[in-house]
Amino acid sequence: MLLIPHSATMPVQLCSHDLHSHFLWGMIESMQEILANTDDPLMPLFEQQFYELSLLDPEPDAASVFRVRQTHVRWNDQAADLVEGQVDWEEFATLGEAREGYERRRRALVESGFCYSDLPF
Repeated sequence: MLLIPHSATMPVQLCSHDLHSHFLWGMIESMQEILANTDDPLMPLFEQQFYELSLLDPEPDAASVFRVRQTHVRWNDQAADLVEGQVDWEEFATLGEAREGYERRRRALVESGFCYSDLPF
């Protein structure tokens, strides 16, 4: 089931079986997406957590390597703010391999309950 909100500021809910048919790449070679486990805009920040998933182009001065980055973000009581937690990187020789890596990570996050996206599909 794919739920598209009335407002562009509301997240989109995706179920894992919808990912392949609704996740279109087109001409995008770099992207960033936020996947959250709630679509409740009134949920207090200290109860929220999400993942930032990025596909990054090769840097001009580096080898031709595409990167997929996954960052866990959660509330930290001591900092009284949202903070980055674990950051995972994968490197790929081609854009096609990077897209597959991105989609694999995205599918795993959706299946684990982080099924609200900030991208309006």
